[in-house]
Amino acid sequence: MKHLQRFATPVLALVAVVLAFRLSQSDHRSHAQQADPSASASESRAREPYGLSQVRVLSRAIREVSDGYVDPDRVNHQRMFLAGLNAIQRSVAPVMVDYREAEGRVYLQVRAERASFAVSDINSPWALTDRFRRVFEFLEANLGGESDLDLRDVEYAAVNGMLRTLDPHTSLLTPDVFEEMRMSTHGEFGGLGIVISIRDGHLTVIRPMPNTPASRGGLERGDRIVKIDAESTLNMPLAEAVSRLRGEPGSPVDVWFTRASGTTWSAPRRVRLVRAIIHIESVEHRMLADNIGYVKVSGFQGNTTEDLQRALVALHRDNMRGLVLDLRGNPGGYLNEATDLLSQFFSDGKLLVYTKGRTEARRDYKSNGRARFNLQSIAVLIDEGSASASEI
Repeated sequence: MKHLQRFATPVLALVAVVLAFRLSQSDHRSHAQQADPSASASESRAREPYGLSQVRVLSRAIREVSDGYVDPDRVNHQRMFLAGLNAIQRSVAPVMVDYREAEGRVYLQVRAERASFAVSDINSPWALTDRFRRVFEFLEANLGGESDLDLRDVEYAAVNGMLRTLDPHTSLLTPDVFEEMRMSTHGEFGGLGIVISIRDGHLTVIRPMPNTPASRGGLERGDRIVKIDAESTLNMPLAEAVSRLRGEPGSPVDVWFTRASGTTWSAPRRVRLVRAIIHIESVEHRMLADNIGYVKVSGFQGNTTEDLQRALVALHRDNMRGLVLDLRGNPGGYLNEATDLLSQFFSDGKLLVYTKGRTEARRDYKSNGRARFNLQSIAVLIDEGSASASEI
């Protein structure tokens, strides 16, 4: 919980409200299971009934926007309603949406069933919530035959459709996406040490990290993972593949992969890998010419300050005279890690940054007085990819 609380403090509080929360007890359980995924756990989650018409997620999102969104003038409830419906239409094949502006009504169709809903009178958060509740009741009654559809995803799609009308940065983090973000900012997790992506429709190894189960098991850049345990990766979403490859340290997983060239085998090859604690290095360093130290910080994770301290100690040991701090392409992370990093260079009580929301009091973040590294020359490199905590 400590890490979650730290992440919940937004670095760009004046820009956007990021809605990242665990939305119900059933969602809480499924979210926690992502650390130890299995086919049976996924099937169990799919069998759990989900009350779409209770609008638990959507009502919370609307309340967050109403109470705390930084620019109320951007909030248009009718536009949010229509955008939410369009997002459902894009993500759920049987749903068709027909908005007739002259009538002030929108028509929804699921196969042969049809219903209409007024739009012109949606002028408050409560009206928006109520209208979506009626829409969800209609969808819940008519999407029951879709065996591969999780009604949670319908609500998630509607919420993110609504939020896209506010700005490009405000979004709902679904449990799977939130877990992925939490793990990536935590700095370590149980897994194989492999960076994967979807390339040309195939689950592809982008990079095996050195000295990890993946690299020791012989996986190489460009390999295609075709099966994880008993599950084919054909049409498997990337988030699900990541979830299946991660798990408790010490637990095994069978990975079937092919290699495009340079091998004498053509059929998929199986390798049994044992998951381990994977440490994500967020700091790298080296000494440049004229005793100028170079430190690259790729993200502000839970272990970034400790990694930075070790790098600076090593550079000082080699008589560093100045420092290049490279934050290019650093998308941010924990606010506390950013301020702790700055505290390495500033004296006690120095105001580093503050946050202030529309309804929140100003909160100051000051140096904690470490100031361990007093350098005469520091150059900071940034680019268009330096965001959030990097901007401090």
